[in-house]
Amino acid sequence: MLLFRKSTLLAAAVVAPMMANIVLINIFYSISRGAATMSVFILCSMVLILANAARPLLVVFWTSQPSEPPDSMRRHRIIRWCILTAVVVQVTFGATMLYLQHRRHG
Repeated sequence: MLLFRKSTLLAAAVVAPMMANIVLINIFYSISRGAATMSVFILCSMVLILANAARPLLVVFWTSQPSEPPDSMRRHRIIRWCILTAVVVQVTFGATMLYLQHRRHG
């Protein structure tokens, strides 16, 4: 898809998040230096392609979108707070359990 001008932007938009994931895997799992370097190079190339079309992308995905109706805005705010609370509770519980387990064995 990157070879054809009409599909380059679509390909970059699809490949960039996957390459970001691969870069993070290469870094955090200490995959070979060559693989990490190549994945960073490909990610930077995709970001440059997307940056070249930044203004049209912002218009399509940000400025031309209609605003949210007020009745659903309140519901979405409540859903966001519920999700945030659930994540904070899970992280706190997990960290506490990890600390207690480490303390028991350490």
